[in-house]
Amino acid sequence: MSNYHKDVVFRSLKAQALFGRGELIGHHELHRYWAKALERQPDLKFQVQEFFQGYQMMNLSYRNHNNVFATETVYFNAEGLVFRAAACHQTLQREAYNRHASEQ
Repeated sequence: MSNYHKDVVFRSLKAQALFGRGELIGHHELHRYWAKALERQPDLKFQVQEFFQGYQMMNLSYRNHNNVFATETVYFNAEGLVFRAAACHQTLQREAYNRHASEQ
């Protein structure tokens, strides 16, 4: 947690599924999110696909142990701490769209 600002804001549909809201604020809530995610998926692993760097931000794309494609974007403040972050996961609808497009 030392890389995150104490009032970090994290957004994710996975957070909404676990806690009933998609925006978590602060170290305590982010820590609870990660702990609950690891409790539900103790074999959680990531394979990095791409890494993109921007001005005071970065984006990382990866596949998890269930072969779900995801991205995480983090924003850094002047001290180099993450003050905002978001995770997006590939949906079944997108996978169905990709299959349909490849058949055309």
